[in-house]
Amino acid sequence: MATVHREPNQVKWVGVRPGHNGEQINRCNTVDNGTVILYTVPADKLLLIHYHYASGFAAANGILSFSIFDAVPANVGEIWQARFRTAEGWGVAVSHFFPIEIPTGYSLRLISDTVGVTINAGFHGILTDV
Repeated sequence: MATVHREPNQVKWVGVRPGHNGEQINRCNTVDNGTVILYTVPADKLLLIHYHYASGFAAANGILSFSIFDAVPANVGEIWQARFRTAEGWGVAVSHFFPIEIPTGYSLRLISDTVGVTINAGFHGILTDV
């Protein structure tokens, strides 16, 4: 795994620290019933997820998963799972002090098991060289 660039004197920075040595990636999409690929990490890159979110309104009970898939593709883990009930608006937003590392060839996917649910979800991260 690649290491994240660290400033030698982090105390001097106030607010947003410069020098992340990567490209900012913001992706969002909508899912109803099924799976939507939000992003696949390109070759020789590492994605560092700092923030992710989802919100929606349910017409039926269901489950939404924000998951990581490898290159096979096989589900290697859930970042989170939300269970929702009929006629409820809901939302989740998570920030990470230490980012989640997603390696080359892996993808972030939204998986919904319910028809009639409009879910908007996305993430913000930094794409760095490996």
